Amino acid sequence: MKKQLFTGVLCAAILVPAGCGAGDGATEAQGGHGGTQEHGNAQEITPGLFGPGPINHRTINPQDHSDHPLNQGEINNGTSFTTLDADRPDIGDDADNMHYIAKENGFTPLYVLYGGSHATVYVNGNQGWSKQERDNKVKELRTAYEQNTPRYNVEVHVLNDG
Repeated sequence: MKKQLFTGVLCAAILVPAGCGAGDGATEAQGGHGGTQEHGNAQEITPGLFGPGPINHRTINPQDHSDHPLNQGEINNGTSFTTLDADRPDIGDDADNMHYIAKENGFTPLYVLYGGSHATVYVNGNQGWSKQERDNKVKELRTAYEQNTPRYNVEVHVLNDG
């Protein structure tokens, strides 16, 4: 019983798609010129067999998007990168930016610690600054960090007391 059922289903699976195709006879029935029609190549047949899946998508639908701005460097929309040649900002770039801001404000940057959205910057000030001048410079430095690195809550520590 199972063997007969399996054989019937297999025959139906083979014969039904063959009868539904638009072959030479279907062209004549629709009023076309039948008989001497050439068969399509593999690229014309593949979409009907497999559909536009991820493997066949580029062969089925070839399009040139090389001039599109998104193809110049891949944009990260997920947790992994598919290419290594695109320039992506990372935590090292953020640290370089923090060091640059400290130097621009007259401090000597030492190191930066990151914890989520928090950044702690350790700097040395100028030994010649008075206490009030040092405090004003630290306020300016904090303001510069708030303006230039808005994604971090920056805490500034001056290690030498000047």
